[in-house]
Amino acid sequence: VHRAAELGSNTLFVAKAMSLLYSNLRQLITVVDELRDVGLQNYISLPRIAAIGTQSSGKSSLIESVVGYDFLPRGGGVVTR
Repeated sequence: VHRAAELGSNTLFVAKAMSLLYSNLRQLITVVDELRDVGLQNYISLPRIAAIGTQSSGKSSLIESVVGYDFLPRGGGVVTR
């Protein structure tokens, strides 16, 4: 019973840590987007995201999840590159 409570506590800790990480990442992406909007990429290199993996492994879904918007095409076959 003690081990089960410990596992539950660890799971809750990981969930809270992931939520905080996601929140901080969203804030960072927002700042980078605002810097792009004012043309700062003409003077310094701003970060970009690249997802690498096999076909249909969830790369597009990962990017949409990080960005927070569904904006990539959907359909059968290869739809993003």
